[in-house]
Amino acid sequence: MAVQVVFYAYGILSGQRILWESLSKLRVAFSRSWCIGGDCNEIRFMSERKWCIRRDRGMKDFNGFIDTIELMDLPMLGRSFTWCNDVEGERWSRLNRFLLDVGWLEKFSFKQWGLNRSISDHCPVIIMTDERDWGPKPFRCINAWSLHPNFVVAVKTAWDNCQVSGWASYRIMKKLGHLRGQLRIWNSEVFGNVDENRKKDEDELHEWDLKAESRDLQEFEKSRRREVLSSVWDLKRKKENMWQQKSRLLWAENGDKNSRFFHMMSSRRQRKNLLNSVAVNGSLVVQPNLVKQAVVDFFREVVFREEEIWVAVKECDENKALGPDGFNLACF
Repeated sequence: MAVQVVFYAYGILSGQRILWESLSKLRVAFSRSWCIGGDCNEIRFMSERKWCIRRDRGMKDFNGFIDTIELMDLPMLGRSFTWCNDVEGERWSRLNRFLLDVGWLEKFSFKQWGLNRSISDHCPVIIMTDERDWGPKPFRCINAWSLHPNFVVAVKTAWDNCQVSGWASYRIMKKLGHLRGQLRIWNSEVFGNVDENRKKDEDELHEWDLKAESRDLQEFEKSRRREVLSSVWDLKRKKENMWQQKSRLLWAENGDKNSRFFHMMSSRRQRKNLLNSVAVNGSLVVQPNLVKQAVVDFFREVVFREEEIWVAVKECDENKALGPDGFNLACF
């Protein structure tokens, strides 16, 4: 079940505050996955307004409302503003938007698009999944792999089995390429799907709990229940570790080992870093293959000084990979 709300906010602060308070109360009463959208008649940041009146109080109230109800504000793709009430096209604002519960983003890769405005003051806004084919996902070394007892052995075996001749950098490149392929296989066959394995173990643990409620378990049954319980905890730690790596946050910075929280932060980081389109010679390019080629062409013309490279390396945290091979500093 989900909660979907369409609203229109008043243009005056007192009316907006009543609406924000009412929606906040509804959020508490109906805590399922929310999706709300409409004309907010307010912006979040000054970058969302062009040649319009500044209202710091309204922005603060609106941002406070979004923080209170804990919904995600997706970036606007396709255009920057959703409202224009000027014949000359000088006054613009982003007044229309959707706000989503993180639960939606756990299941769907939604994007928020601003469409053609036509003759209306407002442009339509649509939430939809990105069905463009960006090609195979790049390899990423997952820190949670190190929690598996056979991981180090698998890495050492793959590394030693790849015998290459040539200069040092060439040998390392070929060995890393071989290791990448072997880790893909190991991840699929040994490490497995964390979500599926956890669901299976949790179901088995539930069955053992039901039996324990109705009768005394025998020793071998108690032993098996302890094994399953230990496995559930182990998979839970792996899942948290994976989302923590994706979010690029540290436990010590927030004191919260909640995988849902880190999923939210990871999704926010991914949307912030999203390269959905690029401008090439004044034209907007959105096709995935052309976007990739434009990025490659751009960086072919960029020259980095050695001191700049060292500064970048020293500022990297352990979750960042230094190149497209996907091996992060934690792996090394």
